[in-house]
Amino acid sequence: MAAVLPTTLPPAAVLNSTLGALMLGAFASSALYGVLCLQTVMFCRTSFYDHRYARYTVWALWVMNTAHLAFCIHPCYWYMVSNYGRPDTIDHIIWSIPTWQILTATNDILVRGWFVYRIWILSQHNRWLAPPLAVYVVVVFVLTTVLGGETYLAQTFTAFRQTQASRAVGAIMPMVFALDVIIAFLLCFYFFRSRNNILSRRIGTYINVLIVYTINTGLLTSVLAMACTIT
Repeated sequence: MAAVLPTTLPPAAVLNSTLGALMLGAFASSALYGVLCLQTVMFCRTSFYDHRYARYTVWALWVMNTAHLAFCIHPCYWYMVSNYGRPDTIDHIIWSIPTWQILTATNDILVRGWFVYRIWILSQHNRWLAPPLAVYVVVVFVLTTVLGGETYLAQTFTAFRQTQASRAVGAIMPMVFALDVIIAFLLCFYFFRSRNNILSRRIGTYINVLIVYTINTGLLTSVLAMACTIT
């Protein structure tokens, strides 16, 4: 005998801002993961002379992003398939959501850490620039990790909205926005200055590519952080 599903589902507006946003985020993560896999393969084919720590970092980022995609897909399946027709579960925070928050924070500190390291090298070990920026990166990591822990402890979105952590989201997102803009600006500045000091046209072209890549990655994360703040 087939089970009878509840008919009191939330209105479409509620689903658009909850399950709809979750599904679109999973689709976007899947597309970006494909780009990451391509970049990882290209790096492995040309990284014979790179330092082993750089290779280890790239492999670690690939593993973490693979797990991140799995944790993005899991809540989609849990809410939309395993608990289909059960509107009471929409307010429940499944364990994979705070897990992917913490995993994202770990991924971000690795990426931003390498960017800050490049700023340290390109700025010729400027003690007034790279070290404070490194502290800024660590502070953002700690706040984001604590936010993931508070999300896990809240158990429901209703309970989470009543915590101090939910109010801190509005402060953390502008910090992420400012951090990514600063890193992108400094990298572009030092890349541009290095290009002016190089006579080789071919190397100058490579530096132009790095500048464009830096602007695109910094702009993308900054726009997403600002969008989260506004919404």
